[in-house]
Amino acid sequence: MYVLRLRETLLPTRLYRISFGEFSGRLQDGEGWLQDGFYSGAYTDATGREQQVAMTQFQPTSARRAFPCFDEPALKATFKVTIVHPSEMRALSNMPAGRTHVMHDRRWTRTEFVRSPVMSTYLLAMVVGNFAYLETTTRNGFVIRTWARPELVNDTEHSLSVAKTSSEFLTDYFQMTTVIPKEDHVCVPNFVSAMENWGLILYQDVYFIWNESTSTIHDKYLVTKVISHEVAHTWFGNMVTMSWWDELWLSEGFASYLSLIVIDHMFPEWRAFDLLALKDTQTAMELDSSATSWPVSRTVSTEKQIHESFNPISYNKGQALLRMLNHIVGDENFRNAMRVFVRRHQMSTANIDDLWRAFDEVTSMSISTIMNTWTLQMGFPLVTVKRISPTMCQLVQEHFLLKGIEGEAKPHSALGKYAWFIPFEYTTGPDGMTQTVWMNMSSAAIELSEDDWILGNIGYNGYYRVNYEPDDWDKLIKLLNSDHTMFDADNRAGQCRRIRSCKERIANNQRTCVHESNPLVEAFPPFCTVALFYYRNRLPADLKEVVYVVGVRDGSVADWEFLLSRAKADHIATERNLMYKGLAYSSEPWIIWRFLRMTLNSEELPASDAHVIFSSMGQTANGRGILLQFLVEYWDELNDKFGSDMLAVGTLIESATKFVHSQFKLKALEKLYRDRPPAAAASSAAITSLVRIRQNSEWADLHLSNVEAWLQAHIHV
Repeated sequence: MYVLRLRETLLPTRLYRISFGEFSGRLQDGEGWLQDGFYSGAYTDATGREQQVAMTQFQPTSARRAFPCFDEPALKATFKVTIVHPSEMRALSNMPAGRTHVMHDRRWTRTEFVRSPVMSTYLLAMVVGNFAYLETTTRNGFVIRTWARPELVNDTEHSLSVAKTSSEFLTDYFQMTTVIPKEDHVCVPNFVSAMENWGLILYQDVYFIWNESTSTIHDKYLVTKVISHEVAHTWFGNMVTMSWWDELWLSEGFASYLSLIVIDHMFPEWRAFDLLALKDTQTAMELDSSATSWPVSRTVSTEKQIHESFNPISYNKGQALLRMLNHIVGDENFRNAMRVFVRRHQMSTANIDDLWRAFDEVTSMSISTIMNTWTLQMGFPLVTVKRISPTMCQLVQEHFLLKGIEGEAKPHSALGKYAWFIPFEYTTGPDGMTQTVWMNMSSAAIELSEDDWILGNIGYNGYYRVNYEPDDWDKLIKLLNSDHTMFDADNRAGQCRRIRSCKERIANNQRTCVHESNPLVEAFPPFCTVALFYYRNRLPADLKEVVYVVGVRDGSVADWEFLLSRAKADHIATERNLMYKGLAYSSEPWIIWRFLRMTLNSEELPASDAHVIFSSMGQTANGRGILLQFLVEYWDELNDKFGSDMLAVGTLIESATKFVHSQFKLKALEKLYRDRPPAAAASSAAITSLVRIRQNSEWADLHLSNVEAWLQAHIHV
């Protein structure tokens, strides 16, 4: 990091120029593949040779680690980049290469890139490595390339198609083209995630490589979603940038939501918005129902707080709120308001007030008043439907907040009280007409016959949950049992989630019984071994995970060793991840312990794969218990190795503690976190884990014995 020491105080009315003759920095060692600044690393290619690669990861605050700069999103600049690199390697940056000069010894090449348009420091990027590429051109002549190691480049055809379609679709959507003349999408070995650097988007291969013969349909969805998300940042994040990190959701929430619009355009049969309701929104709500949550728009002032903002509240809640807003104003108004916003603030910065101002102008509604109740407050409302007469129901809203914070008061609302403007959309029987009533930070009343059923939050378009009185729950359950197609997938999933949430949590024992009784898994015979089913061309990709699970669970130690050897040798992350999931199902505790210890040694397993292993362990009762013990025993080493890797450390803590309800384990973790505080990236996950355990413990005290008795009487495993 570069620091200026001044001889005198600078005056606010004066203009100053700062000049550097030369500066030097160190290409950091990428050991552990923790992304930070400009760093290098090594990987093994398909021939077994070790190869070198250098890359950047400047978001959010690491450009300053590579060169002197004012490293804040609002302080935009133009950049002229020159890279001297080994001649056999390719060097890429945000802009096209302007001039290339092979130096006198021919071992080194000097590549000069065209000056960039004005942009934030965190979007500047460079990568150097042995890459090949595929190329296409959009309708308006925009050049798109997908880069990867030569042995993987042909597996980027789907990525190239997605990048092209996303670019063309969003250019039409915004009626605005990007000002950078090319877009390189680069699959970087062992890159941890994906990064939207303007004109040079970097990916881990699990988010980029897709092969029709060896990859699953889930892999295809993930690749499509991530690439369309990163392309959407061209307009939200790159062209228009948040003024400061407290508005991160403006970038990530919009990119996430726009990616769903693109996916729905490309693959309508995937029903992307159903997946939003089924998974992403529920992930956000689970975190947002805790007293330790925070608003999507919140004040951040430290580097630690900035890093903590990259979480499901910014991404998942952000896109859920935008889905609700889109439903309120309609597709045309939503699109027109975003066009106004982007045109008005292109090549500059904006904040949340600028966004709502555009929506107010386009819709002639007070969108700012409505949406401030959703963005400036943490949490979400629970709407309870209460019958107050034979023909009338009252809708009552309250802050949905799970217990779990001992001795702490309910967090204060920025608006004075927790209340929301809620577009309560509902349908009633027998005609099933859909209607909307606004709850303007208060209760509301609707007419409803005593015999009619009612279903609220149709299509799960709203970011709120609905509870009913017992008789109305019974009516909905009878309808689902008689003809579940009366409700779409969003609402069927919503009912399950609401029942679970309104009754608080499912206990650890119940989760174990339900999860491990997979009829597809049981369909495979005991003699199904890993070696027998390994061969890729003979095994459908979407069955691989199940076969690996069965082979390891019912197989021998030799089977486990075989699958581990294949995982270590495989250079495709999606394949390795499926094998990791199978390896986690070993019934031998010592094998699980050994597997976890490998995550501490980058020579054994790539550090970028650790989060997959931790997540896989969290899927089995045996793995969860050992994972928690591993977390406690190796806390210092895990803190050192993964302390700045939010994905790995967050997955580790959540997977190890999600179903814990023991007061003894709670006290042990409280002492661990207090005596040896978690690193920056782990602090939020650590606090959330304690809240979750308290919630689990309170639920278990009230309900666990009854649930266990019911399971023993009705379920046999």
